[in-house]
Amino acid sequence: MREKKIPLIMVGILFLGLIAGAVLYFSLSIETVTVEGSERYTDEEIESFLFTRERDYHTIVFWLQSKFGEHVSIPFVEDYDIEMTGTDTVHITVYEKSLIGYVTYMGSCFYLDKDGYAVESSDEPLEDVPYVTGLDFDYIILNEKLPVENEDTFDVLLNVAQQLKKYELSVDRIYVASNLDISVYIGNVKVNLGNDDMLTEKIAELKDISANLTGYSGTLDMTEYKEDNSGYILKLDNYLGSGSNEDSDDGAEGSDEDGDGDTEGDGEDSENGGDSGGDSEGGTGEEGGSSGDDEEGDNGDEETTSINEDNALIEDEVGINYMEGDERGSDDEVEEETEA
Repeated sequence: MREKKIPLIMVGILFLGLIAGAVLYFSLSIETVTVEGSERYTDEEIESFLFTRERDYHTIVFWLQSKFGEHVSIPFVEDYDIEMTGTDTVHITVYEKSLIGYVTYMGSCFYLDKDGYAVESSDEPLEDVPYVTGLDFDYIILNEKLPVENEDTFDVLLNVAQQLKKYELSVDRIYVASNLDISVYIGNVKVNLGNDDMLTEKIAELKDISANLTGYSGTLDMTEYKEDNSGYILKLDNYLGSGSNEDSDDGAEGSDEDGDGDTEGDGEDSENGGDSGGDSEGGTGEEGGSSGDDEEGDNGDEETTSINEDNALIEDEVGINYMEGDERGSDDEVEEETEA
């Protein structure tokens, strides 16, 4: 009789254990997910990559998956760590891939890491990754190195990318020439940086100058680092909103016929090899227009003269603002400095 009671007791204990286990199982769930290290994705997006099903939020299920399952592949993420900080709390640390830029091929964007490997691709470019041009390659294979002739190209690109990030300077495009000279594009201004000698100093100064480039289109020569703080010359293509180059050439001819084609700012620019006024709409002379213009054309020339004066002074304006570190002054202030 006693022997029959023992199995019944064991069954009862097992039954109670199963009930307790079921209660515990269904009561444990992840309520809080925290994320750090992710700049490209929001916390919610990272969570959606790792928690794809309702049952993934169960504490035991998620713990087993994180310990023994395969890591989920997340675009632009190198790796991630998961820490269970409580029965209902998970902390995720994200390590993003370091991207130095992207190139385009067959209508897609391919992103390069510091070693020149194409680590990701997308149909649309990411806003915070610069477009890289000047590289010569015949094909791209994902997760393989970009087949360029000179592999020193990637060292140069890495150096540029690191300095831009260090000084929080955003550029639209990086151009690397076959001789490894570097140019960056900020809006409508091309900045020639030359080789990577003194690149840290050049980028630091470009950060200070960049605010003054807004509204202009041209080429800023920073191939030689100016240790004497003498500033840099911006050679203008045209002032944004001006007319075509053909109109600009006509205006320049009219100025030459008058014999006094330069504004006060243009005179100094011509000594430095600049042609800032000549490429702008309506010419550089104070009379502004070409010979033979009708009355309506003269009125238009009066309007463009002030634009050309601004263009002529931009070289001095950039240099002055850099040297003195002041906020951008008015045109009158710049003109007084130029005349002096």
